[in-house]
Amino acid sequence: MKFLELEYQRPSGKVDRTIILVPNVWDHCTKEPVVVQRLVKRIKKEDKKVEEQVVIRSMEISLNGLLDNDPQEKHEEATELSLFAEMFSEMLSERFAGRLVDYLTTRQKDQKQKEEESKRKRELEHQERDAKRRKQEEDRQTAADAKKKKEEEEKTMTEEQLKARREQEAQEAKDKREKEEAERKEQAAKLAEERKKAEEEKKKVKKVTTTTVTVIDSAVLDPFSWFDKPVGQGGNQAGLLKRHTMEGLIHSLGKFSSAEVERLLSTLRFNNQQALFYKPLATTTSVVTTTEEEEPEASKEAPAQG
Repeated sequence: MKFLELEYQRPSGKVDRTIILVPNVWDHCTKEPVVVQRLVKRIKKEDKKVEEQVVIRSMEISLNGLLDNDPQEKHEEATELSLFAEMFSEMLSERFAGRLVDYLTTRQKDQKQKEEESKRKRELEHQERDAKRRKQEEDRQTAADAKKKKEEEEKTMTEEQLKARREQEAQEAKDKREKEEAERKEQAAKLAEERKKAEEEKKKVKKVTTTTVTVIDSAVLDPFSWFDKPVGQGGNQAGLLKRHTMEGLIHSLGKFSSAEVERLLSTLRFNNQQALFYKPLATTTSVVTTTEEEEPEASKEAPAQG
């Protein structure tokens, strides 16, 4: 059990103190009511009103139900309970707003990291294109220089020397063609072997199972869901938050400027009505495919006995 002590000032100027007992009855509720004696007596001794027995009956009510109090309520107990609900709701709102900012900050860092990686990738591709272009230019220049040098050498060569060079060049070209042909045949043999293996795999009987797995991250969903208040008695959540609502939540923490809030919210995608459907942010869907080999029907049948 826990106690909540509230000290407040009435309109008349009198300062009062109220102690609210918060018993853990929801973990021990049975069909019979819970009876509390000594603890209640100890609290009420100051007023010299000792009750022999106080019966506590559990009642299910949401925090929103406690907050939806009647302003004209005259009972002091109901007013104190509403005051407790207001304070408790304010505490939770501050915590969830902080968690919301933490999520947006992490999302902003991830987006910045992706942009930097994309920038580095573009720069690397640009460098590779430049290196390839420079290599091609160098190869062309080398070939042109070799051709020019060859022409200069042939001017001073005899007929026999020219004939010998032509034969050597023809032999080198023949060796090159034979080498390329051998490589081509080797590559064709590898492709044929791979096709054969693929055909054998296709002949095997396989059972393919596809499963869709959906995971909801409560650490992301809870902060958004807390501020998505149900509308009306027994209403449902809308599943969205307006942009101005989120701006007000972040500003309420008193830690961020308007520019910083704008940068945080820039990581989210709002629709034309400036509303954010937050549930997809917390939902991750993946498809898992498993393959199992099965024996062919012919092999399952036992051979006939003679």
